[in-house]
Amino acid sequence: MGVLQIMFSVIMSKESKPIFLISVLFILAIIFLYLPMTSNETSLWVDIAFFAILNVGFLVAAILGVKTKNKSIILFSILMNSAFIMIGMFITFIYLFTILII
Repeated sequence: MGVLQIMFSVIMSKESKPIFLISVLFILAIIFLYLPMTSNETSLWVDIAFFAILNVGFLVAAILGVKTKNKSIILFSILMNSAFIMIGMFITFIYLFTILII
């Protein structure tokens, strides 16, 4: 087995899917958080829609995390997903507030 095949089989195991999904969504959230600063041509509605989609993704990751049998993954999934959902909702409300002011 190659190294990539071993890494892919570890990532796609049922126990590690929620953690992998959380990390990918977190990286995407950081990228889209700094996108309006780098490009002035993007609409804030695009960011609002993206953060709404990210919040749905964090909910899916939370559901996948709760379905696992590993207690540490369940705890990690609940804590991290609830924190990221709250942060995503806060950023979305800030964007909406910014649109209302402008």
